[in-house]
Amino acid sequence: MSDFFQDVFNKTKKFANNAVDETKDAAQKVKLNNKISNEVQMIDRNMVEIGKYFYEQNKENPPQELLQYFNNVKVLQDSIAISRSEIQNIDNAMAARKQADMNPNQSPNQNYNQNPSNNQNMGNGQF
Repeated sequence: MSDFFQDVFNKTKKFANNAVDETKDAAQKVKLNNKISNEVQMIDRNMVEIGKYFYEQNKENPPQELLQYFNNVKVLQDSIAISRSEIQNIDNAMAARKQADMNPNQSPNQNYNQNPSNNQNMGNGQF
């Protein structure tokens, strides 16, 4: 009977050791995959910087095989400039409306009179 228990003990011990080894191996694989992923991201960042430098150095005379990509960048830059201009126009309109709401007796383009005696509806609770 003791051989039976010894056999069970040895098999259990072997199973536990294998489980530990498998866990260690899996953890090592995760660690290495994370390292690889981080290094790939670092490569990508470096490639982007190289690409930016190359673009800046060659944007006036791009290589023929990259001409379409250079043109795409220009089109996108122009689109961004237009969008930024539209945002500025919206900001200006919002500021004008806010100014008009604060000064209902003045047009949005009229300068605010800093002399309180000339401002109507001030100091009497009306807005």
